[in-house]
Amino acid sequence: MTVDEISNKEIAKRFIELFSESRFDEAFDLFSDDMQWKTFGKLPFSGTFNKHQIREFCDGLLKAYDNMPEWIVDDVISEGSKVALRAHSYGVTTNNFVYNNFYHFLMIVDEGKIKSVIEYMDTQHAAELVESFK
Repeated sequence: MTVDEISNKEIAKRFIELFSESRFDEAFDLFSDDMQWKTFGKLPFSGTFNKHQIREFCDGLLKAYDNMPEWIVDDVISEGSKVALRAHSYGVTTNNFVYNNFYHFLMIVDEGKIKSVIEYMDTQHAAELVESFK
């Protein structure tokens, strides 16, 4: 299947699937070189990040888990280049913290590549995760 045959919705879902399977090389191939990822809040991982910074974060994330958390796509809709994807994750960290968060992603997909991700999550639960490692 070529990129032209894959819908924007399928590209967004495929990213989550690959991410959940720790197949970061393949997942990051779905990003444009100039992509940006934005998360809100006052957490250590809040802000706007480029592809390289997100990859470093993901590589570090693996150290917090014996097994990568499972990410499940709950639903997805798209209109033009915009894809709205709702998902949740479940995983247990190396210090036995159960991380079960809920997400909404707004992705911009252009010419078969994810150019932008805006991520919303339960920041209180994410803060508890950060605190569990202190």
